[in-house]
Amino acid sequence: MDLVAIGKYISKLESNNIEHIKKLNFLGFNLWKVYRNYFCGKHYAKLQTKNNNTQHINKSILSLFSFAKNKQNKLIVRVTSASYNVMIENKYYSKRLEVLKQAIQSNGYDTAIIGSISIDKIDKTNPKIELNFDSCFNYFSSKLRYIMLIFTLFNAWQHYKLLQKIELVSFKNVWNTQATFLAKYILYKLFYKLAKPKKVLFTFASYGCETEIAALKSLNIEVLEYQHGHLYPEHYGYNYHQDLKPLKYKLLLPDKLFVYGKYWKEVLIKIGFFEDAELVVSGNPSFEDIKAISLDTNGRIPVLVCSQPNSAHLFRQFIENYMKNSEFKEKYYWIVQLHPREVSGEWEEFVKDKEHIEVSNKDTYELLKSVNIQLSGSSTTLYEALYFRVSNYIILNDLKINESENFDENIGKIIQLDWTEEFMKFKNVDGKKYFEDFKFAI
Repeated sequence: MDLVAIGKYISKLESNNIEHIKKLNFLGFNLWKVYRNYFCGKHYAKLQTKNNNTQHINKSILSLFSFAKNKQNKLIVRVTSASYNVMIENKYYSKRLEVLKQAIQSNGYDTAIIGSISIDKIDKTNPKIELNFDSCFNYFSSKLRYIMLIFTLFNAWQHYKLLQKIELVSFKNVWNTQATFLAKYILYKLFYKLAKPKKVLFTFASYGCETEIAALKSLNIEVLEYQHGHLYPEHYGYNYHQDLKPLKYKLLLPDKLFVYGKYWKEVLIKIGFFEDAELVVSGNPSFEDIKAISLDTNGRIPVLVCSQPNSAHLFRQFIENYMKNSEFKEKYYWIVQLHPREVSGEWEEFVKDKEHIEVSNKDTYELLKSVNIQLSGSSTTLYEALYFRVSNYIILNDLKINESENFDENIGKIIQLDWTEEFMKFKNVDGKKYFEDFKFAI
């Protein structure tokens, strides 16, 4: 199943099993969102390709609690190494984080940036990750989980019997899920009880972080999430059945979602689960003061290739075929922009000894402002390209966006991997309708 199909499948499970789902209680919360991620992941794992982005592991639990004690009363910004995809003077940089940090501070809050970081980005980030957070919790919760197995046996068996009526699942997986949840919950709660943050803002998808959200909600700390990518009505991270609205607090969702524009707010409102006040239109922080840059393309027409981690091989296959078989191959210069979750190894190997192609470390939006053609998959860069009047060519990947109920054919032209025709500039579509001016107020 592709991601749109997975979203529809999850929604069907929900529609048919509301009464069972309402009974999946643990520690005062409802764990359906955790099991939902599991069911989705079973199918999504089949679509994923291997990513060699190795994480730096922090094994010092004392460093976490020392940090928490010394950084009290901040607004905590949660990040991952995926936030950093631009290199300036040999340091990885995120304009999005810099703009958000300044906006938060102008709202009267001090910030602390915490998250995870890969080995190739350690000590290079700017704005700096102040605490390598996730790997430490993952490491120690994996040890503590064995003790928690004792305390979760009875409740795991109850959930197992309920889940068997919804979808086939093993008792071992349910038991491990609950034990891990409890182990992480204890650690997160201790950390945040010490840190006493004003609020916590996720700059990436908060789904998958249910245990952390449970700890925050148990301490009455407001949880915020900023839009991180492509939203569509079938998105399993946001498409919840209306009958679950009374359980919203227990379902471990953020209290507010900040979105790029009214368009994205309307996508979520139509689902029928979110209230107007929970969705805040705040613009795209990466759009602030974007300037076009000079590109050295040897007189050729630049084509920006916005790669994605689970489908980079499709883009390489397309380019390889186009370079060999298209009668227009001499017209174009390929600029490859990696997704923030990608590492450059396979792409660097691909472009080696090839002419008229490079892997870029420049800002995505500066590149979009400097080209006329983009090749991409299922990404917000499709909409951002329209904002900068760029024409899109789309390779379908693990998200078959043309299967979504809100797919607009004007977004771009879907092409196959063996497509060898000439890239054309399309009639401009109003891309500004997807975005508002950046205004971040908490």
